[in-house]
Amino acid sequence: MLRTSPRRAGQWRECALAVVCTCLMAACGGAAERGGASRDLHAAGAGRAHVRMVDASGEPVPVPDSAPTAAPIPRAPLIGVNIHAGGGNPLANQKLADLMAQRRLASARMDFTPTADGANFRDQVQRLKAHGIAAEVSLQTSYQWDHSCPQALATVEQDARDQTVVLVERIMDVVHDFELLNEVHLRKDTAAQVPPYQGTPAAGYAGAPCYRTLAAVLHGMS
Repeated sequence: MLRTSPRRAGQWRECALAVVCTCLMAACGGAAERGGASRDLHAAGAGRAHVRMVDASGEPVPVPDSAPTAAPIPRAPLIGVNIHAGGGNPLANQKLADLMAQRRLASARMDFTPTADGANFRDQVQRLKAHGIAAEVSLQTSYQWDHSCPQALATVEQDARDQTVVLVERIMDVVHDFELLNEVHLRKDTAAQVPPYQGTPAAGYAGAPCYRTLAAVLHGMS
């Protein structure tokens, strides 16, 4: 669809031209009689339309040819893989990053825990980034493995926050997307009290202290 833009205080009128092998002269022509500008349109070549416009005084108005349409650039699929701690050493980290790039994977989900090897983690992330692959982190405080469900909720929340600050400060210059804990919907302590995926209403969690603990942990981490 080609459209003339309104210029010179009403001299131009909108003209829609279907760029096939035919110009709809009845729709686009006769502008001089309707007050203002005239347009001389003709089709030439295999399906290409050319437009010559003149203003009310008969002076031609140049219209540049449309720029050629570039072929769309293939994009990587918006999917990734879980690589946990990465390759474990620089050589394995590079092999993993190269393989993901070859398979056009866009992101890697990794674990980061209080005992994680920070140097190896950073090395893996940098090698991924060199291929344009983003790292997303499952941030795991000690509550990932603590299923005792302590009920001193204010203390739990503050402790979870303090642990999270320490973890994030170690890697926040290379990673910006974080998942709080790992697969919290599959925890055995909470599932034993209220099974997941059952559509349980809020009232159904009233007697589930492990969910209260988990809520305090996640609130502190966020």
